[in-house]
Amino acid sequence: MDYKKSKAPSNTVTRDVQELWKGTGNIYESVAIISKRANQISVEIKQDLSKKLAEFASYNDSLEEVFENREQIEISRYYEKLPKPTLLATQEFLEPQGMGADNQLMNLWLTDANGGRNFNVWALFAILLVTCPIDLFAIFDYHNRKRQARFCLFSMLMIIGWYVVYGVFSQVLMTGFTFHIEFAACLPLIAFILLWLARHAILADEALVRAADRIR
Repeated sequence: MDYKKSKAPSNTVTRDVQELWKGTGNIYESVAIISKRANQISVEIKQDLSKKLAEFASYNDSLEEVFENREQIEISRYYEKLPKPTLLATQEFLEPQGMGADNQLMNLWLTDANGGRNFNVWALFAILLVTCPIDLFAIFDYHNRKRQARFCLFSMLMIIGWYVVYGVFSQVLMTGFTFHIEFAACLPLIAFILLWLARHAILADEALVRAADRIR
């Protein structure tokens, strides 16, 4: 969160209560989230201010001479003009994009800009979880190549289903946000390609064995 680029107002403004409880369904929970986030932002600002002031600190052993440090004064004035942590936290809660934060769609949950987790996307994890034992069984089922090929085909269909569900969730749950596909979303595609190659090789071996049987 870059509070320096925040669009939060620097003074008190009237808020729509309906907007505050829309994300959580409970106004008290929303206020608690904003309060906790405001404390985090306050600590972050305090740490940044201390680091900036330390860069221009002048150490003088004499108690008789007091020097005016203009750099520190300008830095202090700049931080005094920033919106209060409560206003920054409220802005982040109502408009996460305005604070440079994004929702992240994972396999098991959806992480919002406030750090909350929504487990409505558990179906993505369930699909991949089903394919794991099937693929593992197919690896050791080399005595039955036809069944191996069927398992590979089933896993490929499950991965296609995973991308369908992924696309639906990205459209429904990520409305109003910029959608970016990261490398992790490409891993099932890599698995799909490997399964296709494995199935192709299995069928080729089966055809070779059948040809050898006919020769005999």
